[in-house]
Amino acid sequence: AWRCAEQGLSERLTSEIQPGKTTPCSPEHGPFDHVMILCTLSAIPGEDDAALLASATAALRPGGLVLIRDHGMYDMRHLKDVRRGAVLLDRERPAYLRPGGMHRRYYSLQDMAALAGGAGLEVVENRYLCIRQRNEKKGLEWDRVYVHSVFRRPFDSGD
Repeated sequence: AWRCAEQGLSERLTSEIQPGKTTPCSPEHGPFDHVMILCTLSAIPGEDDAALLASATAALRPGGLVLIRDHGMYDMRHLKDVRRGAVLLDRERPAYLRPGGMHRRYYSLQDMAALAGGAGLEVVENRYLCIRQRNEKKGLEWDRVYVHSVFRRPFDSGD
């Protein structure tokens, strides 16, 4: 936020963190042009990922975009959870209870499209992002799989 002010952008940019999965952001800041959800849906247990997305959609102006990056199927963490015997909570949409009580879900493109449809959003872009992460100092490499999705709130017939 201080860099925005430094560049004279603070009057044009608003950023806010949603306080809870179904608690909307401050009404004086909305509606928003864009909502970014980064590696958050996967950490929400049960069907509450859909509730968070619906809440974020309600804060968008018509034509606004939801930008999502989250853990995809067969990400290194997914494979590690399977190997280590993390408790499988949901077979349909792979979700695990990790040591320490942390929840982690891994999404397919179909899962993301279904979440978008349930929130009344149109799919603009929905793809896997596969990267190789390297730690040169330790000589380690990891293959990462993320879902990268862009959804649009439709324009209402009156807009």
